[in-house]
Amino acid sequence: MKISLSQAVTLLKSNQVVALPTETVYGLAARINSPKALKEIFEIKGRPSDNPLIVHVASDKQWQDLVKIWPEEQMKALKKFIPGPLTVVLPAKKARVPHIIRAGLDTVAIRIPAQTKFRSVIRKVGPLAAPSANLSGRPSSTTTQHIESDFGADFPVLDGGSCDKGIESTVIRLLPEGWQLLREGVVTQKQLVQVLGLKPMRLDAESRKKPRTPGQKYKHYAPQAKLVFGKPTLQQIKKLKVDAVLGFSHAPHYRLPFYSLGSIKRPKLALKKLYQVLRQLDLDECQKVFVVDFGTKNSEELKLIQGRLKKASLKV
Repeated sequence: MKISLSQAVTLLKSNQVVALPTETVYGLAARINSPKALKEIFEIKGRPSDNPLIVHVASDKQWQDLVKIWPEEQMKALKKFIPGPLTVVLPAKKARVPHIIRAGLDTVAIRIPAQTKFRSVIRKVGPLAAPSANLSGRPSSTTTQHIESDFGADFPVLDGGSCDKGIESTVIRLLPEGWQLLREGVVTQKQLVQVLGLKPMRLDAESRKKPRTPGQKYKHYAPQAKLVFGKPTLQQIKKLKVDAVLGFSHAPHYRLPFYSLGSIKRPKLALKKLYQVLRQLDLDECQKVFVVDFGTKNSEELKLIQGRLKKASLKV
């Protein structure tokens, strides 16, 4: 159910959950000081309680109010990507950031979205926790139709059109001695190295055991269809008994139904339509799909597409 910006503000202030558009994917938003709405996010998504939420703010001041440490030089270097699809994990002020958002950790993941409607809502309501607007583990929503498919036609959504990026934000953790890459996303590792001047540090044992951000631990971005990777031959296709093939437009598909990501020469466009293609597999009731190994050819976008597809195929 499409609603206006003023209606979204009213619903959020009354402790309800609303789907809001960002430049990355749509998010399920709730005020960070609304225990009822925060709990509802986990319930309607079917989200594990140890999977923390990302908080969205509209300014540095709102951000600084929620964290114990503000690394001035690092944050200044990252301004190239803020507002935008970059999420930063810092030590949290536990009194300001509820336990449920942090999943009990001492850190909080925060970003300033570039999407103007989302920031307008934040300015009127305050900081919002907003994981992707999809059932847990499924492909993220990049259109209002995707949200209706997961949560029904009556679920309130502020229409922002098709998301500009179509893929989640990059998540990094800042430390006194450097930084860690927790989730690959729109902002590439190469871009981050250029502004921070250091390569990312390896994840510590605690960060590997307990996810500090979405996308680290659980199966994500996955259609119901089983995805199988490789370089297809007719013999493989017959042996695996797949009912469709997914790949770029040049890929062989042996007269099976073919789901195209478009031209491999236009990886940014392919990235934007990735989740739409994955969702179409479920609409068409595909059971097993062969994903053609396309390589990455030193393209950051192709690496990101391949990473999301591999994550979608993980067994947990």
